[in-house]
Amino acid sequence: MLDGTFVKGDFLFDAQGRPIANDFVNVVAAGRLALDGEPAAAYDWPAHKQAEVRVIGHDFADYYGWHYLPPFLFVAAALATLPFVAAAIDPGRPCRGTLIVLLLVAQRACCVATKSAAH
Repeated sequence: MLDGTFVKGDFLFDAQGRPIANDFVNVVAAGRLALDGEPAAAYDWPAHKQAEVRVIGHDFADYYGWHYLPPFLFVAAALATLPFVAAAIDPGRPCRGTLIVLLLVAQRACCVATKSAAH
């Protein structure tokens, strides 16, 4: 199936060889904003759209908003360290370690909050 979409120009690159904007570009764009020290800009739709355009290198008609909670910016930032196409091919591989760390931190924070509330 992926081969067919690639040949038709519907997967990662269009007929001109440019990256195609899809519902993953929002993740990389938000991550780049976070890495640039502007994590709140991921929730500013015009600023986020501009970041999406920068990620793929050309304008496109759609907009893929960032609707995730702020902690997910850590995962997005990890993915944004890769070129867009590389991150889009297997988004799970580069961020698994980050995700595990985030889950452990969240678990510890919940345990500390629970212990504090009990006392």
